[in-house]
Amino acid sequence: MKRMWQNWLAIVTLVTMVGTANAQHGWNQPSEIGSYQSILSRAGYGNNMGSLGQGMMQPGVPMQGSAMEGGAMVQGSTAMYGMNGVQSGAVNGGATMMSAPTGAVHGSVLQGGSMGGVVGSAATAGQVMSTPMAGAVPMQSAMPMQSMAPMATAAPMISAPAMGGMVNTGTSFVGSTPMASPSMCNSSLFAGSAGSACAAPVYSTPIYQQAVMAPTYVAAPQRPRANYTIGLTGMYFQRDYEDNRFLAQNPSGDTLYTNDADEQTFDGFGVTLASRNASGSGMEVGYWALNPGRSAAILTGANVATNIQGLDQLIHVSSGRDLYDIYANTVAQTIVRETDINNLEFNVLRNGGTFCGRNNRKGFYELLGGFRWFEFNESLQYTSSIDNVAYPLVPSDFFYNLEARNRLLGFQLGARNEYCLGSKLRLFSGVKGGVFNNNIRTMQNITDLNGEIAQVNGGPSAGRPFSYNDEKNDVAFLGELDFGVLYHLSCRTRIRLGYRAIGVSGVALAADQMPYDYTDPNELLSANSNGSLMLGGGYYGLEFCF
Repeated sequence: MKRMWQNWLAIVTLVTMVGTANAQHGWNQPSEIGSYQSILSRAGYGNNMGSLGQGMMQPGVPMQGSAMEGGAMVQGSTAMYGMNGVQSGAVNGGATMMSAPTGAVHGSVLQGGSMGGVVGSAATAGQVMSTPMAGAVPMQSAMPMQSMAPMATAAPMISAPAMGGMVNTGTSFVGSTPMASPSMCNSSLFAGSAGSACAAPVYSTPIYQQAVMAPTYVAAPQRPRANYTIGLTGMYFQRDYEDNRFLAQNPSGDTLYTNDADEQTFDGFGVTLASRNASGSGMEVGYWALNPGRSAAILTGANVATNIQGLDQLIHVSSGRDLYDIYANTVAQTIVRETDINNLEFNVLRNGGTFCGRNNRKGFYELLGGFRWFEFNESLQYTSSIDNVAYPLVPSDFFYNLEARNRLLGFQLGARNEYCLGSKLRLFSGVKGGVFNNNIRTMQNITDLNGEIAQVNGGPSAGRPFSYNDEKNDVAFLGELDFGVLYHLSCRTRIRLGYRAIGVSGVALAADQMPYDYTDPNELLSANSNGSLMLGGGYYGLEFCF
């Protein structure tokens, strides 16, 4: 039963990773639209490359007026794909640059286009051919005429295909217009303050059109706009406990175990702040904590006896009685447990892309990696209450105190996704896992009501106070699963309802520090870190985009 959660953890992890593997695009296409929490922070999603605006020449567009003052045609200015050739006669009364009659450009046929008998225009003192040219020799790369250098800016400009990214038209930039809805899923996209128009995946090809004396400069790319989200969370968790240890029994058959001190439900809170740029990359910091829990269980009756063997090796010096005798004849025995859990993590975020499910429903996923600090502290106190009438020289209460502190620090990787069920409702899931260094501190002692510490009464540690501490570093593993639903209240706000499970192995538990041999210093001075912790429970939250 103790390891059942590990099997469950592995199954849910497999399901989550299979869902992520259904993505139809690459893991990091920089121009893909959408990712996890795209509804919050995808205003301006698309390429990091500058898009073509009105200040940029279109690919393959000739400059108007390519014959300049009787000069040569600009390289590449001939029309492509069957368009008529351009007249290139002398202009403003000037003659052609070469002495031979060349009123019509020699070889004006280009890729199937023909002059169609075009005759050069006559001008004052200009000289033209008297016979139309039909089907002239193909032009060789639109060679410029003598003494006229080609304009470098007239060459076609090639743009990379936009794999589903946004295209700015020169009037619509990041933050100028709300995001479009390429599918029913994206109708609920958070646009931040506003976002540029998003299109379905398009593989763009060069577009040839007539330029109207367009400037020969490229518009400066816009700086990516960051979007921020903040989430506030309320939590209700439960935890599992160590292997149950039998502590005491009364003559009626009632028993007391360590797990009888069950804290039931922990309430807690969490806060998360994230920032993402237009490409989906960003960072996230989150903190959550469970309010310290405290629980107690008591066993009463005449002659409540302990079941812990080895206490006869410890002695209470003031009364001269061993601890087993004291704990074996009591009127009540109590077990008290306290737990304190805190979590802080910093993750770098990477846009994973989109995928489509059944009925063309869209999903988004995100990759993450970062550092995590996880603290788990536990204390256990096993108390015996003495009948002072029967034992007048013995203090009324003895306390067996055990403490274990675990501080995990390490690196984790993870992924999470959202899947659209409608215009406002989504499913989400996520998984994280990492390897951590666990700094462990343990403590145990037995004292009476006055603070006197019991002594070891035998073995190599005879005469030593029974008060032991240890600190060490050990390897620990932590995994987390998260799933639930999201509902959009507005373009900037949504609510989250989910369930989270966290499993930690390689931790020290308070009850596990009880030795089997109370005289063995090696056992007492070495922290037992073979325990595990399982946390799970529901949570609810509200998320804002700004």
